[in-house]
Amino acid sequence: SEGSGPGGATTGEETGRAREEEILERFNRILKEYEGTHNFHSFTKGKAWNEPQAQRYILNWKTETFELNGETYVKCEVL
Repeated sequence: SEGSGPGGATTGEETGRAREEEILERFNRILKEYEGTHNFHSFTKGKAWNEPQAQRYILNWKTETFELNGETYVKCEVL
C-alpha cells in the first residue's frame, strides 16, 4: 500500500498512529462488554457478590485521546 514517506513507504509515525488507533478500538470493544447491568461487588464497599445493591447499570462509555508531554493518554467517561 502507498504511504506518504519516501517512495510511497509508510513512515514510523504513521505506523505508530495506526497501532494506537487499533489499540483504542480494542479498548472500546472491551469497555462495551461492561455496558448494561452487572454486579460490581468488588467496587461496592461492604456489599457481598449476591446482594442486589451491588448491581450497577452502565449506559455507555466515551473515550478520547489526548497528548501531554509527548505521551498519548485516553480519557474515559462512563454514563
